[in-house]
Amino acid sequence: MGENFDSKFFIQLLKKCLILIFKAWQKRNVLVLDFEVRLGKAQNFAKAKLPIFFSFAKDERQSDNFNNILTSTNMENTKDQTKKFFIYARKSTDSEDRQVRSIGDQLSELRELADKENIEVVDVLVEKQTAKIPGRPIFAEMLKRIETGEATGILAWHPDRLARNSVDGGQIIYLVDTGVIQEMKFPTFWFDPTPQGKFMLSIAFGQSKYYVDNLSENIKRGHRQKLKNGIWPQKAPLGFLNNKETKQIYIDKEKAPIIKRAFETYAAGNHTLKNLRKIINGLGLKSRTGDLLSVSNYQYFLQNPIYCGVIRYNGEIYNGKHKPIISKKLFDEVQEVMTRKSKPQKTDKMKFFLLL
Repeated sequence: MGENFDSKFFIQLLKKCLILIFKAWQKRNVLVLDFEVRLGKAQNFAKAKLPIFFSFAKDERQSDNFNNILTSTNMENTKDQTKKFFIYARKSTDSEDRQVRSIGDQLSELRELADKENIEVVDVLVEKQTAKIPGRPIFAEMLKRIETGEATGILAWHPDRLARNSVDGGQIIYLVDTGVIQEMKFPTFWFDPTPQGKFMLSIAFGQSKYYVDNLSENIKRGHRQKLKNGIWPQKAPLGFLNNKETKQIYIDKEKAPIIKRAFETYAAGNHTLKNLRKIINGLGLKSRTGDLLSVSNYQYFLQNPIYCGVIRYNGEIYNGKHKPIISKKLFDEVQEVMTRKSKPQKTDKMKFFLLL
């Protein structure tokens, strides 16, 4: 049996086995254990059935070939170890991200993962914007830089940091399909650029979108219930303040008198919105951010019925439980003046001919 043993064939077989082992080790997956078991069985088989296997290494030429196999395979593996990635961290102020870890925590974990995986970080990109809709500038810039070959992978805390809408999610998966994005790594999610990995990534993106859609529907339902109860469901308009305990709005004693003065002044019919702005701004009325109000701001709040106790929301009218700043009569008078002033003035034709 020893005479028929083909050492060249065995060397080729062993080379293939070693290459597969190194590739499996590089990917850090369960195949390593599988190949270790297979290699152990092969060694036991060789000891029992092929004694000549242990003598071929005495031949210097064969021994050199074996060393060349290990050296070339190891060099190939070392060459591919350093990979270029972008770190992308995102957290918005919207309700869907309230439970998400802070930007600092995300970056800390991602840098730790990069060191562990021997990843070269090309750039760290931070975005403070919701991913519910497409159009994030930093995210778009990152994909363009990846397409130009600046990096081949992305490090993010979770797939929902990359996309919460179908457009951005589909774009990521397409770039993986075309090989532009070769790898993505997450501390909280496993991904591999295989059919199974892309399928799981699609599910993750779908779950993120479902979460946002469901949360949005729950918020709308809560708003509808509040409106039916006569409660303003959002941040209080200018002249009111939010009561965190009762969830209702109440009069801002500092700004409400100035707003009432604005309604009374305009109702007299002697002032344009531009003149009104000059008068009321002179009394110290400012927005929450401390800015002076514009003409459009005055037009908006003079037409808002919330100041007379009525809530108008998404085109529907509700009776508010809050205390009004002005009377319904004063509000109606302001609307009449605004309607009259918005109509085009008729030209006196006789006066026009007399001037000729």
